[in-house]
Amino acid sequence: MSEEDSLFEIGEYTGEKKDGLPHGKGCIVYKENDPSGRIRYDGEWFEGRQHGAGMVKFVSGESFSGEFENGIPHGEGVFTYPNGDTELVVMDNGTRHGKSKYISAEDETTEELMFWEGDPKGPSKLMYPDGSYEDRTYSDGVKNGEATYNGANGDLFKFNYKDNQLHGPSKFTWADGRCEEATFENGLKHGPGLEVGLNGEREERIWVAGILEGPAKLTGANGDCLEFTYVNGFKNGPATYRFSDGSIELSVYKNGDQTGPAKLTWPNGATREGLKKNGAWDGDCLYTFVEGPRAGKKDLEKWKNGELVSTQKYYGKEGEQFTVEGWEDLKKLEELTSSCDNFLK
Repeated sequence: MSEEDSLFEIGEYTGEKKDGLPHGKGCIVYKENDPSGRIRYDGEWFEGRQHGAGMVKFVSGESFSGEFENGIPHGEGVFTYPNGDTELVVMDNGTRHGKSKYISAEDETTEELMFWEGDPKGPSKLMYPDGSYEDRTYSDGVKNGEATYNGANGDLFKFNYKDNQLHGPSKFTWADGRCEEATFENGLKHGPGLEVGLNGEREERIWVAGILEGPAKLTGANGDCLEFTYVNGFKNGPATYRFSDGSIELSVYKNGDQTGPAKLTWPNGATREGLKKNGAWDGDCLYTFVEGPRAGKKDLEKWKNGELVSTQKYYGKEGEQFTVEGWEDLKKLEELTSSCDNFLK
């Protein structure tokens, strides 16, 4: 079987010929069962083979435009993908080998990397339209080892890849000075983590498959400490806030908000018990005195959105009530309680 016969067996050629073989410029439309998934080739030929500049289209929707030698891509070329992505490559006998540039149509990112005998290998840089970029390394055909993301706004993220996924220790530092330390496993945060805020506050927490889960501790720069629990990424359940002055507040979180019963105990033993809504006292609360002439007595307070609306106080030997709602009431109460004898003992 001649070369001409084998060529025409794989498709239908139209174009220039020499001695019965494609030579010059021409086009071949491949048969539907082409083993390489080709649809057609348009370009230059030399003695029956694709040779020179040409373009081949594939059933997948991809196309390659570039240099051919002895029937296969060889030299510089461009792959174009169905989603609009393009890849500038250097081909060596049909295989990527050398510098490559991949341009994403969707997010306009550009990745520069090196290929060695068909596989990416060595340093790579992924560049974003806003000027941010990521430096990483390929080995065994995939991303492996240390990587660094430099944000255009000053953010810095140091992490590791394993088989194309984030894996191992990481540290993200925001431009404003905040930072987070976490460990990745198969692309997701997993295990103990730490976030340090602008003022030095520190939150120790636990990640489970990318979701905050389990006990956590937030310590303020002033020594205040909040111990709570994450459930499915939100603060949920009982929490304890220990103030640096010795006060302790017991409360409940629901889906991230401090909502439910709460009790605040001051160092001297005085307490406020009631409800909190979205982090603020709300509704009726009882304030209990432990010192002074009213030790052991309770005030009924009314709160709304964290603001004290009124407080019902008790005075006199008969336990008469008096409600304070403004400055005039405070002046009157001062007159009524000017003597210790007016307080319930």
